[in-house]
Amino acid sequence: MYAFFIPILKYYFQAMNSSPHIAVLILAAGQSQRMKEHIKQLLPYKKSTLLGEAIHSAKASTASHVYVVLGAYHEEITEKLRLKPELIIYNSKWQQGMGGSIAIGIKHLQSTSIKFDGVLIMLADQPNIDTEYLNQLIHKWWNDSSKIVSTKYANHSGVPAVFGTSFFDELSKLNKDFGAKHLIQQHGDSILTIDANGKELDLDDYQTYQNHVNSI
Repeated sequence: MYAFFIPILKYYFQAMNSSPHIAVLILAAGQSQRMKEHIKQLLPYKKSTLLGEAIHSAKASTASHVYVVLGAYHEEITEKLRLKPELIIYNSKWQQGMGGSIAIGIKHLQSTSIKFDGVLIMLADQPNIDTEYLNQLIHKWWNDSSKIVSTKYANHSGVPAVFGTSFFDELSKLNKDFGAKHLIQQHGDSILTIDANGKELDLDDYQTYQNHVNSI
């Protein structure tokens, strides 16, 4: 039902010139050793790959810009998906973990001439996270942009999540030992959560990927 209103919301934001300038950062820099010899980002999924589908969902959302943070296998991924240079943020220190990728992504946003209102951080290996859900996050955040709008998990809140620019400095200082989940935990009074109803499934290893693909 909500999907019916997505084009209407997008048109309304554009028509009123009040669309939030949200950048989507898709984190896809890791080596994913638990995927055996497979490159997780390029695993076949639906009509594309895991990363390809994530990019498609993000581009179809009400976000204004989409970026992919690449590291390991960046040449193979760029070639396979024919990614345009302006889409890519390269993390040469990808071994330092997700926190470092977020920091590099935020620094890139801060270096552009675009005045962003916020950033939506998502992963490349959560294939059930669709455009509808991304728009729910953005819409909820736009109603109270002083908050962090995050995804509800069993024992914590995490990404996908939307952060306003007031959190950019903290995000730009994240490192391998301190990621978005920990930042969210530190700001408990500023958190709004959305229940993803199973869409938060994370394909951490190849068996989980196979099981998921066989179930759809």
